[in-house]
Amino acid sequence: MKSTEVVAIAAGIALGAVALVAIKKAQAATVQGAAAAIVTTAADAAAGLVVGVGQVVGIPQTNADRGRAEFAAGNYWEASFLMPAGDFIAASWNKFFNQ
Repeated sequence: MKSTEVVAIAAGIALGAVALVAIKKAQAATVQGAAAAIVTTAADAAAGLVVGVGQVVGIPQTNADRGRAEFAAGNYWEASFLMPAGDFIAASWNKFFNQ
């Protein structure tokens, strides 16, 4: 089985689980509450799927607090792996161009 097939199957299972969890969350809620529960659950599932795929392909998880500490200490290489990309780029821009 190819890795793309595994990812597709995992995504299908995740979406099915999202629907079940959303339905359970929304059983006692109004239609508006049900829609909000579905959106929130789907967003959580998407975030989990992204992290899972990242781990499979070798992308490390971020740790923004530790990344900021490393950046402040001048360990830019380590900070680049720990901080979310947007945060690292913004911090670098401010450090080197907005002194």
